[in-house]
Amino acid sequence: TVVQYGRRKGTPKSQDISELTRQTVKPSQIVLLSRNDWSRIQQQLSGVNEEKEEAKRRLEQRKAKHHISQATVKHWENTIEGQRLKRLENRKLKALKDEEKKMKIDEEEARYQAALRKDAIE
Repeated sequence: TVVQYGRRKGTPKSQDISELTRQTVKPSQIVLLSRNDWSRIQQQLSGVNEEKEEAKRRLEQRKAKHHISQATVKHWENTIEGQRLKRLENRKLKALKDEEKKMKIDEEEARYQAALRKDAIE
């Protein structure tokens, strides 16, 4: 009888088994490997370790998310870091304003001293 279900050309069931038994391969020469063992051997031969690559990829994703998070939080003023940065910026602005005031006072003093020298000469 010819069975066509599950076979491409409709070969008899008995023929499939008989082909294996006709071969001159001894049972001691046959090694059965599980799917996990076979994939492990393939990975070792190809030099690619999927577990390490997966761990590296996860680490890179984590770092990318961290950088995105840091960039987002960078401009928030309601955090401790944001308040510290704002205080530093305010100190710099105050120092610049004080420096400008001192420069104006120095210029006025230089004009006053020049006027005194001019009066002393005349």
